Amino acid sequence: MFSNLKGKLSLYKRHRFYQRLKKKTINYLSYSTNEDVIKTLSHSVSYVYGMDVEGDIAEFGTMTARTAVVIASAVAYHNSIALNSGNRLKKVHYFDSFEGLPEARFKTDKKSPHVLSGVWGKGTCKGLNEVEFCHEISKFLSNNFFSIYKGWFKDTVNTIPDKQKFSLIHIDGDLYESAIDVLENMFKNQRISKGCIILFDDWNCNYANPKFGERKAFAEVCEKYNIYFSDGGSYGVACHRFIIHSYDSLDK
Repeated sequence: MFSNLKGKLSLYKRHRFYQRLKKKTINYLSYSTNEDVIKTLSHSVSYVYGMDVEGDIAEFGTMTARTAVVIASAVAYHNSIALNSGNRLKKVHYFDSFEGLPEARFKTDKKSPHVLSGVWGKGTCKGLNEVEFCHEISKFLSNNFFSIYKGWFKDTVNTIPDKQKFSLIHIDGDLYESAIDVLENMFKNQRISKGCIILFDDWNCNYANPKFGERKAFAEVCEKYNIYFSDGGSYGVACHRFIIHSYDSLDK
């Protein structure tokens, strides 16, 4: 009977959390932000705290800060609980050029439907500037708990401290080049913890063709590092998620 009561209280707390999250962010998130994306990102943050997955949280590609706000709100909530329970706190690492997309350089990107159509041209997908972005995130999460890395992913990933681990990574860089720059660095340098959840925002872009974009990048690192993972399925319109269990360089 007592355990049933505890379970009901836990469900009630989670319900209240998501209600508060929705209320707190509704003035910022536009109607175009899919509710399934909001729920999946917040549930994913809850997962890495609840399962005590080692490491911080990173988002690559912040644009209008909509998903960044969801992550920040969820981290702020769970950090407040962790303070009282003695569990580990987490920080969020935000990466963006704040200049929009780079010019497509790789052959696979130049041939991708979204690049050929001009949807993913140089300077497109530009959102807030660094100051505007910092201002928005600081409304939801203390400045002590987030960092901003300005620049192209290929450069900024190399500035991450050597022993930094990640429990959750949200990749929204659109291009194959952007995705492979992130994934190669993360797995090569053993930054991915066991149980880390990786979420791809543009998984189904380019007609969901595995020869392009995030699909191609993830397939390549999976083969190169012999990654063992669970497929968490699709969410929203174009997104997909995976949970990483092991990879070759992890145990070396």
